[in-house]
Amino acid sequence: MAKKLTLKFLTGPIKGQEFTFNQDPEIYIGRVDDCDITLKDPKISSEHCGIFFEDGAYFLEDFGSTNGTYINTTKIEEGSDYTISGGETLFLGASKISLTLSSSSSSARKPVEEEYTPKSSDEEFEFEEDTNIKKIKKKKGVKSFFDVDFYLDLKEKFMALDNTKKMIVISISLVAIMFLFFIFSRITNQDGGGFFRKSYSDDSEKITQLNDSKLNKVYGYYVSRRSGKEDFSHPKKIRFKFKQSEQEKSTIYYSVTSVDYLDEVVIKLNNVKIAQAPLTGNEVAQVKLSLPFENLNFEKENILEFINTRNLGAKKYKKWAILVNKIEKRLLPKPDFEKAQENYVKADKFYKQRKISRGNRYKALRYYQAAIDFMELMKKEKPDFYDDSMEKIKLINKDFDAMYQKNKYAIFNALKFNKHDEAKIYVNYILEEIPDEDDPRYQKALQLLNRLR
Repeated sequence: MAKKLTLKFLTGPIKGQEFTFNQDPEIYIGRVDDCDITLKDPKISSEHCGIFFEDGAYFLEDFGSTNGTYINTTKIEEGSDYTISGGETLFLGASKISLTLSSSSSSARKPVEEEYTPKSSDEEFEFEEDTNIKKIKKKKGVKSFFDVDFYLDLKEKFMALDNTKKMIVISISLVAIMFLFFIFSRITNQDGGGFFRKSYSDDSEKITQLNDSKLNKVYGYYVSRRSGKEDFSHPKKIRFKFKQSEQEKSTIYYSVTSVDYLDEVVIKLNNVKIAQAPLTGNEVAQVKLSLPFENLNFEKENILEFINTRNLGAKKYKKWAILVNKIEKRLLPKPDFEKAQENYVKADKFYKQRKISRGNRYKALRYYQAAIDFMELMKKEKPDFYDDSMEKIKLINKDFDAMYQKNKYAIFNALKFNKHDEAKIYVNYILEEIPDEDDPRYQKALQLLNRLR
């Protein structure tokens, strides 16, 4: 007795349709038209699963489908077979299918058309078997990408379209190609490499004149997140030259980003290390840097260098960028030992009381700086408290940096949990510790406070 398998679709895109097979060796179910049963459902893979007849039994197999093949509540794993005994319910995407096995002495034929009118009590349909139907060969992964028949089939379908639809398909294809080209070029350009990279020379040793015309230009090895502009011309160093009068004191305001390690970016003045850039991560930090008077040349040009120590001798460069915002120059006062000593005494007093009241550390910094200003132009040997003042200024700035970073991260953590009042406390702490309106850290904290109000 022949075994007959009936699939009745209870739900899904072809709900109500019924397919009967009589010991057919291969039955393919999927989204493509070449399948024996085609389901136009986005949750169905192009070749989703198959039913095979062998040794007198029907077997169900999943072809590695995206959303899986289920018998009742059991998922059929890829590569494993399930023996159909009849009475099960098959689930494919949105389709619920009942499976029925029955015995028949007559030979039922497999339907060829994708869609047809379900059987009714008043009509009977006979389906002539189409001997030209090409069975689907079981292919997985990228194999179909190299199948010539697949592209010939696409060509036939395209040629069958009218001219309007052809133009629509061509237009969509061109837009897709341009979009992919854009994405690919952006990806390959992120570190200045790849097929689409722009040609940048390594200008790390080049020296740029530092004047008003060169301000607000970004240098480094970077891609701007906002504008998308890129510059890979300074992977190792950014070097500037400038002239300095011996009657002036210079302060440089600069911005830096993508500094991930301590001592990653070292700042040198005339080949002497004077500072290091702060840790920034992906953020932009604004820094105020006073150029040490003793390291300046007054008879020839000075060389100011920002050196990325991680990129020196490296095969693959890491990103970083520097922007010099402005240079502030002020005339130094005439040398005056008494005024220098007076300011030093006041500075020392506030420094000793730095933990008693917020703002004392900043007052000490200002008085130490004033004391140094009255000693810079002394021709003879400077007083002993000159070196002590310089050392205290370094310590205070180091404390300010640590305090600022600590409170900045505390602010972000508070905002993460919508604790705005707590964030305001940390912001006010920064403002009270550094009450200098020209200090970038003060400006950043003030902007954040205005946003929290």
